[in-house]
Amino acid sequence: MISALVTWWKKYFTDPEAAYLLFFITLGILVITMLSNILGPILASLIVAYVLDSAVVQLMRWKVKRKLAVVIVYLLFMAAFVLSLVALFPLISRQLTNLVTEIPAVANKIQLLSGTVHSYFPFISQAQIDQILLNIKVKVSSIDPVSLSLSLNILPNLFSIALYVVMVPLLVYFFLMDKQQLLKWLGSRFVPTHHRVLTTVWKDLHKQIANYLRGRVIEAVIVMIVTFISFLILGLQYALLLAALVGISVFIPYIGVIIVTIPVVIVGVLQWGFTDHLWTLLIVYAVIVTLDGNLLMPLLFSGAVSLHPIAIILAILVFGGIWGIGGMFFAIPLAALVKALIENWPVTKVKN
Repeated sequence: MISALVTWWKKYFTDPEAAYLLFFITLGILVITMLSNILGPILASLIVAYVLDSAVVQLMRWKVKRKLAVVIVYLLFMAAFVLSLVALFPLISRQLTNLVTEIPAVANKIQLLSGTVHSYFPFISQAQIDQILLNIKVKVSSIDPVSLSLSLNILPNLFSIALYVVMVPLLVYFFLMDKQQLLKWLGSRFVPTHHRVLTTVWKDLHKQIANYLRGRVIEAVIVMIVTFISFLILGLQYALLLAALVGISVFIPYIGVIIVTIPVVIVGVLQWGFTDHLWTLLIVYAVIVTLDGNLLMPLLFSGAVSLHPIAIILAILVFGGIWGIGGMFFAIPLAALVKALIENWPVTKVKN
């Protein structure tokens, strides 16, 4: 047993590049785990810059000089950023606060659904339905809407918000404008002279992640806009808040859409009950999700991360368990990194 372990170690970890990779993977995990709050603005800025750099590269292909391309892309980004701060985020916050303050009305309306639920689900006894709804009503009634509303408004640290608002746009600009200088400095300082594996892993990862991040952002924007317009036409309450949740859910494949379906159904049931309006909402929502999964995603993600659905779900569960919501959002890029490392990991021939 011990000899087998020694042979395995010599095969996969005696190559200098393997030792180098192992060291920096361990260091990276420790740094992100211990300093995630401090590194938040930097990581967010890197991701945004990474996505925007694709647009910069595209403009350069059209014979636009890099500095001018960076300025154009950055100005468009700042326009969208300011619009979100001024218009979208306050409106979403208001809708969330309004939803919280309606909790007492929700508790009273739950009991009225008893007979309606039984008519649609006759295989469940009326006593069981009454007991389930009573439990839900008790849980909902125990929530203090005033306290919860105040916590939603006060909970976010104002200093942290200000830090992100100021630092992210500033860092994005420098990451875009000084990209070549930063990469050259990092390469000369921290990358060893012989780095075949690092180069291969980076090229493989860059090709997949660039397409993935760009595709996800475009997908999220399209899905959010289509969902918002659809919910608005149907007259669904909290349309913008729910559409934002649906748009964000695309960053967590398979699991995200299941989670977000719950608030959509709850708001629909509480607004209309089990009526034709609710079934229309569910049909429209199902059409949006189906078109996203079967039409929009294949168009946007050609050549992107090629991972089996089981691997994606496992990555979401594993990284989500380690780093929470942030781990879920970055599960696919992290899984792609793991895949690239496995496929390109240096192997040393060991004599028997």
